[in-house]
Amino acid sequence: MPIPVALCITELNRGGAELALCEIAVRLDQSRFTPVVYSLQPRPLNEAASCVPMLEREGIDVHFLDIRGGGSLLAGFWKLRRLLKRQKPLIFQSFLFHANLLGRLAAYSAGVPHRFCGIRVAEKQARWHLTLDRWTSSLVEHYVAVSQAVADFSVKTGRLPEKKISVIPNGVDTNLFLPGNAGILPATRQAGCLRSPLRSLFVGRLHPQKGIDWLLETCPHWLAQLPDWELWLVGGGNEEHLRQYEAIRNSLGDLQERIHFSGWREDIPALLADTDLLLLPSRWEGMPNVVLQGMSCGLPVLATNVEGVTEIFGEDLADPQTVPFGETRQWSEKILNIANHPEFAAELGRKNRLRVQEEFSLENMVRRYEQLWQTKVDQN
Repeated sequence: MPIPVALCITELNRGGAELALCEIAVRLDQSRFTPVVYSLQPRPLNEAASCVPMLEREGIDVHFLDIRGGGSLLAGFWKLRRLLKRQKPLIFQSFLFHANLLGRLAAYSAGVPHRFCGIRVAEKQARWHLTLDRWTSSLVEHYVAVSQAVADFSVKTGRLPEKKISVIPNGVDTNLFLPGNAGILPATRQAGCLRSPLRSLFVGRLHPQKGIDWLLETCPHWLAQLPDWELWLVGGGNEEHLRQYEAIRNSLGDLQERIHFSGWREDIPALLADTDLLLLPSRWEGMPNVVLQGMSCGLPVLATNVEGVTEIFGEDLADPQTVPFGETRQWSEKILNIANHPEFAAELGRKNRLRVQEEFSLENMVRRYEQLWQTKVDQN
């Protein structure tokens, strides 16, 4: 009989953790595991912008707990507990803080024997998350961190027991994220038929964690020297943050005409394939999926050397593609080096794609979850 698995997450709008859960759910060996998905929040209003169609297309049951705020937490807890008692999973795996916390309480109360929680980020803002996690860690059999840096942070700062943490990196669909214009950039330059303008791209939430304010403040140091380039910022978020970032852009004089906020987009694979340089200026991370996606598309990348980034690149590729957050001079110099040396940029892109294919496939990620779960089940 296949092992019943409960996968729980805060919401199912598309994001790194949400996509990771969905890929695990649809790619599990169905002869060994039968997954059911639980979302704390209601069914997304815009299903096309969510992971729901992907799950339901594969026949995976999805339950929504309809938690809309603190007042509905208790009802959501009892609903999840009731659904778990009906499903009777051997394994409960949650993703993201709220699903981790409410989920471990409900799974313990429902008698689920094996409870796993995913640590997706080094939480440096809401430190109370770390406190609540530590206070309830006895209800968790094992944690899964997305990078060694996140695991180390969880031990040192979060004070979780090291023996209860394993590292399973994210994976990327290399058949979906394919090289496009970036792969032929040197040839087009040499032939004198440059696609204009060239594009540098940020993809992510409009949130202070992502360092968008700093990225915009660096533009006079590099974008001003690249008249054939533009900066695109793709992603949704808080309207207040968007107004703040637009105000910084609007203070940059003529440069503002080459800086574009495009909002949320569903065509990220095509957008990356039509990009020349991916930028990630984050203050902190866990293991950023967008870097894996950009690498899979054969793009050169410049990122801050936050959690998970240097592990993604490896020793040889990290130096030309990472800088410390806030180091404007280094950031600008490395962008200019990539932009002004197309052969070097294309070589970085080729090496990036090869590394992702070898180390960060979705198949590797899913098999490692299966192995971890099976090992814990077999031990009892």
